[in-house]
Amino acid sequence: MTLNIHLTITPSTETSAALAQAHKEQQNTASTEGSTPRRLKYEWQIPGTSSTLDIVRIEADGKGQSAVYHCIGHPGEYLIGRNTLSGNSLIDILVPVQLALFKAAMQALLPELADEVLEGITLAHCKLDTLTMGYYFECENPTETYRAWLNWYQHAKVVFDGGNRMPTRTNTWRKSPVRVTSDTECRDAFMVALPFGQARVALKRDFGSCPSAKPSLQQPEERMVMLAQLRCLLCIEVTVELSKFYYTDNSGLDLQLPRDCQLWKRSAMPQGPVAIIWNRFHWENWLQAELLGENDEVEPEGFQAKAPLAWEMQEVATAYFDGGYLPKHPQIEGNPKKFEKYREALIARAGIDILNPWNVAQLNLGQALSREFMLEKRFLPQVNEVFAPHTLAQQTVGPAILKLDAAMQGKPGWSFDASAYEGVPK
Repeated sequence: MTLNIHLTITPSTETSAALAQAHKEQQNTASTEGSTPRRLKYEWQIPGTSSTLDIVRIEADGKGQSAVYHCIGHPGEYLIGRNTLSGNSLIDILVPVQLALFKAAMQALLPELADEVLEGITLAHCKLDTLTMGYYFECENPTETYRAWLNWYQHAKVVFDGGNRMPTRTNTWRKSPVRVTSDTECRDAFMVALPFGQARVALKRDFGSCPSAKPSLQQPEERMVMLAQLRCLLCIEVTVELSKFYYTDNSGLDLQLPRDCQLWKRSAMPQGPVAIIWNRFHWENWLQAELLGENDEVEPEGFQAKAPLAWEMQEVATAYFDGGYLPKHPQIEGNPKKFEKYREALIARAGIDILNPWNVAQLNLGQALSREFMLEKRFLPQVNEVFAPHTLAQQTVGPAILKLDAAMQGKPGWSFDASAYEGVPK
């Protein structure tokens, strides 16, 4: 998967009314039913590309809220080609392009719609809903890449699916939901459910995942070289739902990534969104917790933590290694809040996660993965001679936008100022 952008577009009341009328007339023409469906879904083929724009209209709920459009696109596909890699976020550049495509799509889908209706939709009416960013790591050979993939799978199953029961905010305990699952569309990938979205860890092992939209334009030898290097890449794609995503900046403040694309600039986010998202992903996978593993010298009997423990914590830790049912421990007394308190404290002070039995928990690979998969060690396709032409990055986005603009000229509803990218070296 390339960079994915999901926009929520809420037109003004006047614009929304005009769009609602156009949708109603279209539905009355195509169907004998008198009412407009609550949910309308369109798939629009972007001219000159092999990519589509998915648009979903959710009707107003009758409580004063306007209709909302969800616009989902893959900028790498419609700007560069299929299976494109991504090198930067470029959100402030790409969202205006996707908005222009949304307007062109609506004009094509609703040909009777007046031009001035769509002109009323601006960036002020757009909010980022979700986005997917790709991170790549190069291994020595395909075998090592496959081993890294297996290590991630093992670690994820241990830390996310290793516990039998988990605490809730009430006084009940429920079975932990399965959070690590296979990707039904790809045998070489698995998914991890996260509080703010999900992650997909994937291998790229065949021509179907190889960049280049038109293989006929590429020599077979060149493609084989690309595929050989591609098989050495482990791809971790992190999908973020911005309404659920929180992070702590360098000063200790709790912040959210802005839903306004115009704020996605280096001056507004000195740390950078690529680093912010990766660091939160690292944290959610317990890679910063330094959990003890099977290679550490741990004596379950008479366990001594790396930092001194209060006697209450020592009692809980001892009961944990004895295999006791901790929810009923005298220090916890079936209270989920107390359980979470001891869990967090023992992770920080002792490197053990009492949610998972020790015979399972010790199989985590957090310490090794945190060293091997640092952000500074990631593979940057935009600076690689083989992958640079097939990567959506700062140096390729300008020429790609000009090419798309040229293909869209004369299409109803297309209005985009590409003058800022003219003269940009290819």
